[in-house]
Amino acid sequence: MATLQDVYVFCELLKSARNKLGISRRVVSDGTGAKVATVRNWETGEGFPVLEELDLVCSVYNLDQEEAKHAYLLSKEARRLEIEAKKSPKNKRFEPNEVGLDSRLIDRALNSF
Repeated sequence: MATLQDVYVFCELLKSARNKLGISRRVVSDGTGAKVATVRNWETGEGFPVLEELDLVCSVYNLDQEEAKHAYLLSKEARRLEIEAKKSPKNKRFEPNEVGLDSRLIDRALNSF
């Protein structure tokens, strides 16, 4: 189950890996071809790399691909739920800790690799 707090699972994984490697966001930027501001967005949860480039991101950050995919999908689903919650009418009940992770999203993403 995804919770709204899971938005930060992927970004924390990236930030932790980069710090462990002792490299700057500029190095990640050079390795991935993304702008430094984009890398910052990945590491703060403001944005995500495109799924098709996740293997490259994993390579630069020296991450296990399966672990990173799981964190990525969990965080993306949590972000979707967060956006959905903000759009929900006030009279509609929304429990942020009781929302389900969309398994179709995960299956589709994992099958694309």
